[in-house]
Amino acid sequence: MLCRDVNRDSRMDILVAREDERGVCDEIGIYLNSDNGDNAPDAILPLGARVNVEALEYWREHIVLAAGTGLLVLKINPAALPPTVDSKVRFIEAYQPVPQIPAPLAAAMADLNDDGRTDLAAIDRDGNLQIWLSGAEGEPFTPAGESILLGSGGSLQAIDFDRDSAPDLLYIPSDPALKPRVLRNNREGRFDTEDQGLLPTPPSILRGAPALGDFDRDGDLDVLWPSPLGRVQFNEGRDGWRESRAQLEIREDSGLRLQFSGELCCADFTGDGIEDVAAVMQATEDGAGPQYLVLLEGTGSSDDEVGPFRAWISGALKGRLFGLSPADFNGDGRLDLAVGYGATDADVRLTLLKLGSGRQFEPFDGSPAAKGRLLDLALDDLDRDGDLDLIASEDLPDGGNTMTLWVNDGRGQFGEATEAQASLARAIGDFRATNLSLADFTGDGRPDLLAIDRDGNVVIVRTTLP
Repeated sequence: MLCRDVNRDSRMDILVAREDERGVCDEIGIYLNSDNGDNAPDAILPLGARVNVEALEYWREHIVLAAGTGLLVLKINPAALPPTVDSKVRFIEAYQPVPQIPAPLAAAMADLNDDGRTDLAAIDRDGNLQIWLSGAEGEPFTPAGESILLGSGGSLQAIDFDRDSAPDLLYIPSDPALKPRVLRNNREGRFDTEDQGLLPTPPSILRGAPALGDFDRDGDLDVLWPSPLGRVQFNEGRDGWRESRAQLEIREDSGLRLQFSGELCCADFTGDGIEDVAAVMQATEDGAGPQYLVLLEGTGSSDDEVGPFRAWISGALKGRLFGLSPADFNGDGRLDLAVGYGATDADVRLTLLKLGSGRQFEPFDGSPAAKGRLLDLALDDLDRDGDLDLIASEDLPDGGNTMTLWVNDGRGQFGEATEAQASLARAIGDFRATNLSLADFTGDGRPDLLAIDRDGNVVIVRTTLP
């Protein structure tokens, strides 16, 4: 612990290196000196690493930690403490980084050539994959070589499949006659089109992109395929792939066996260090009727008697769900979940969920108020105050469209930041985004907004902080 005047109000505040039961720290809690204190930290700043803290100091707007791994420095903004929704982030200079791409298109964002800037990989409706490398601020992206003909449209994910610290691309074709592929990154934004056995044989009926995670904790990525009843394959390294014989038999209250819809996300929701999977499941082959949100809690075991997962159905959530996005909204170290959720596809709304008792996902206190039908959302710490903010694109009931910046006050309460929201509206204009991403495309350490519309137009809106 340390006592210093952090927010420059001439009163001593308290900084605490928050440790777990083993003495390992991954965040700093700040308790501001206030007449209205509630014994809760006013801000929780993540370190981005788990370390043993030996000493703590505050010096010229920097928290300095002496850790077993070396010296860590965390810069803070005193003017932003205590955090409020009056964010200082501003959106400026919308520009088109790439030509229009024939829609519908699939896109993945990652630093593909290891230059500190996020790049764009996009597949157009004809199955042409083009890598676009970001450049100087405000300048168009440049193509990395000729496009690669994949033969069909589909979905695209950036993931380090071979664990060489360079993001690869996972392609799931929309044509069921074509096989999914992994394109390996050569660290220059070019990709090897030979799979080299990186993927196992997928099921014949595939409804979407698989969940990739180390389900048996051996250091290799395993695969959960969203075929109707699911299929888990364990990566055995040089020995190839092994099929899990444990059945994923999940039934709803009436006894109907649930099927995978294709919506999956992989993350450690239970905080036990074992990766879990959140899945949208359905009771019918055609997907008609209500969908269910299911937590597949990882067991960490590849034993066929134990099985890789235990299934928990969130009984209060029935309807239509999409866009599963895991994130820690209130800084408590546990992952929450942002989704689009509604009774029908026409009234799907932005919904934040947390994992409660009984492994049930339930509404998150402080969720933003939805304005219309959700098209897409993106999450990042826009104002660099240590908590996640979000941007949502929604269709309004009157036929219009809005894009809203929801700012986190540091306690998991979301509100609209008036000036920051106005700057976003000015910069984006009437662009109707159906796909949103927040990432550092300019290399300045701040997340920028990349938006794509239904016609395949792509724009980037830069951000700035004082």
